Amino acid sequence: MVSKVTRGMSDEEKQKIYDENAKEMESCFSVTNAFWGIDKVVLSLKGQFHINNQELDLAASMKNNFSITKKYDKLGTISELKVKSSTFGSFLMGKNPFDGSYFYRIELIHCGLNISTDSIEGIYQRLNRALLLLEHEIGISCTIYHCEFQEIELAFTMAIQSPFHLQTRTLLLRCLTNKKVNFASSSNRIKDKEYDILTTNRSKNEEQVLYNKTNKAKRLGQLDKAKTEAFEVYRFETVLKKDKIKSLLTTCDLEEIDNLKIIQYLEELVSSGVFNFIKEIEQSVINTDRELSKIFKAKPRATFEELLKKQINVSHSTNTPLVLDEEILSLINAKFVSKENRSRYRKNLIAKSQKELNINSESFYLSEMITWNVLIVIRLMFDALDFARNNRLGCHKNYNTNELHIVQIPTFSKEFRNKIYSLNNKLRRKHHYNIDLYKLILNRLLNLKELFNVF
Repeated sequence: MVSKVTRGMSDEEKQKIYDENAKEMESCFSVTNAFWGIDKVVLSLKGQFHINNQELDLAASMKNNFSITKKYDKLGTISELKVKSSTFGSFLMGKNPFDGSYFYRIELIHCGLNISTDSIEGIYQRLNRALLLLEHEIGISCTIYHCEFQEIELAFTMAIQSPFHLQTRTLLLRCLTNKKVNFASSSNRIKDKEYDILTTNRSKNEEQVLYNKTNKAKRLGQLDKAKTEAFEVYRFETVLKKDKIKSLLTTCDLEEIDNLKIIQYLEELVSSGVFNFIKEIEQSVINTDRELSKIFKAKPRATFEELLKKQINVSHSTNTPLVLDEEILSLINAKFVSKENRSRYRKNLIAKSQKELNINSESFYLSEMITWNVLIVIRLMFDALDFARNNRLGCHKNYNTNELHIVQIPTFSKEFRNKIYSLNNKLRRKHHYNIDLYKLILNRLLNLKELFNVF
């Protein structure tokens, strides 16, 4: 069982836990640099249940890996029984107040470091282990004949060499969910200016989150805060509740849901993310064009400087930039400039952007190329789904190797960026001064490895 540091531990005990957890984290990426899988599930159970009250009371009185709480009705019978376990999750037995019948639910989670995820087969294994523990250690025996999903958490987990910029993570989450990021609820920690945990507005049937698991493990005392890890682990989670599961997967029955059904849903989710991504770029081009047009009429000799002021104001007030990144400047139409001067105008904007980077590199992030980074992650998601089709969902480990698979996000040099902008300009001339963003982005997605030299 992967553990965490607690008060009173010696330095040697702490270091042992840190080392074990770091080794466990590395093992999750011994086969692939990213994977899709099932994390937490909540199942409603139907079957025959028997409680040995003597064993239950004995288990409740002992110090162990679980806690037991009971509530009684007026007749002195158990109306609610909760078992929380650091081994499997939790078990709930409750009484229906209308007809006196009992209902049973079990929550299955990956305890400890919680980087590994499972396939459907893994969920069956988790369920069987939990039922055995309930029977042999707590005195609750179950013969299950039907299981239904009440909730399922689907997760994409990836290892990358260095942290993602806040704007990269924000754009990625917007694309995958087609929702605005709720910055007000994304972090309750005053010092977290980078928003380690990003969330969208929750709905009744689903919720999404994108966060840095490495930093979370450090906060929980599972990894050494003082140590810089060799890589960062990020996770995107989408949580589906019962009605959403039935809508998307056609059923909630555990027996009727397999890996393929989940993979097909995830492929639709990521595919929608691609088209949302293109719309985000289109909107940024439109907004930038519109803003530059206003500025050009008022201050034609200071358009970039005024645009930069607007960019900073919008980013600070909304955490969502007007100009997504530097490439947007190469995609604007700039119809407020004479036709023969538009190409030069775009080049001048880009040159000023690159000059600003040299002056103020820490706060100026247009050269981060967040759209390219998001495209890399989207391609990574598709590749991980291809792997899951052939090898099942979940984390796959190879304990016979020390090899680590980590995503190397490239740093895009000025020369490389300008080469891409030049290609955009050629494309514009070839197609009568219009760029089809759908064709451009989809072509990049298909040829990403060759274009950006990643993976």
